[in-house]
Amino acid sequence: MSEDCPTDAQIIALSLDHPSEFGEIFKRHRVAIYKFAAKRVGPQDAEDVVSRVFEKAFSVRERYAVDRSNCLPWLYGIAVNVVGDHIRKQRVAIYVYPIDQVEGQVAGSDPSPEAEVLNAGLSDDLNEALSRLPVTSRDALLLHVLEEMSYVEISEALEVPIATVGSKIHRAKRKLVTLLGEITNPGSDSQEEEVGY
Repeated sequence: MSEDCPTDAQIIALSLDHPSEFGEIFKRHRVAIYKFAAKRVGPQDAEDVVSRVFEKAFSVRERYAVDRSNCLPWLYGIAVNVVGDHIRKQRVAIYVYPIDQVEGQVAGSDPSPEAEVLNAGLSDDLNEALSRLPVTSRDALLLHVLEEMSYVEISEALEVPIATVGSKIHRAKRKLVTLLGEITNPGSDSQEEEVGY
């Protein structure tokens, strides 16, 4: 990478002695973190989450692993925690906001086909099912589907082994299908046997 375009890691390292340099990290990644936050807490609270994510990132930047040139997975990991704190403090239900609502707020790329399917099916039932998933499984699934992150990136964001990411996403998808069946057809026996989570 040329000096004209330093990596995120280089900027973070530079910001240790020159704190104002961290502003470049905000410029590069604000929109991505805003979109993530808006999908999780709604557009009305997303800016507050974004502010807290970058405040936290700035305060712990000395612990950033500078061997990772792109800091976006690290920022997503912080955002997952800030969103979780927001949901707990506000005592609101787990909810995923439709992608088209978020995209209307910020210009960006089109969502993946998988995200479009999730978006089309976002309903009270789906959000109820998502709220019943184990937290780390839900976070891994949503980072993969909504943010189109690779298992490696999710591993970095959630600080878990890559194999664990794959396992969590696979189990979350299976559990989501089971939960949706239970929610949409209460009282009927589920054809799929419950797996231990």
